Amino acid sequence: MGSMGRWFPVVRSLRERNCSGSAVDPRKLRSRSERTTLELAMEQKYEVLPKAEIRLEGRKVIRGDVSGDWGLRLQWEVKHNGKVIATPAARADVSYEHPTAEPGMYEIVLQTWKYVNYQKQPDGQFVNSKFVEISNKVTYTV
Repeated sequence: MGSMGRWFPVVRSLRERNCSGSAVDPRKLRSRSERTTLELAMEQKYEVLPKAEIRLEGRKVIRGDVSGDWGLRLQWEVKHNGKVIATPAARADVSYEHPTAEPGMYEIVLQTWKYVNYQKQPDGQFVNSKFVEISNKVTYTV
């Protein structure tokens, strides 16, 4: 494998954009330092955990803005009596109301996906990547 083989897989499926908005072809980068700079710009950074506040209005949960957002999937985790019953998407809508009202205690928290790698167990579950909680938990009882 030539010198391109060490860095090209990182950018094979992506075409980075430079400041003017035009595509950068990684094969045309002149020096190793330019290639290294491109690689570092593409790494996901998890230096700051995203944070958001959520609040209840009746049975409807509402989220504020997410600070330090990684731009990955946001979801509500809804538990009924301690068991996860729903994980609806939360990025497009800032509020959610669970449609069923079975008696019991409900707990809701906002989560985001933390990607580490694609390593999976034989059953398809991720080994290192996972959803992490980024908000306070709210509870209500029906």
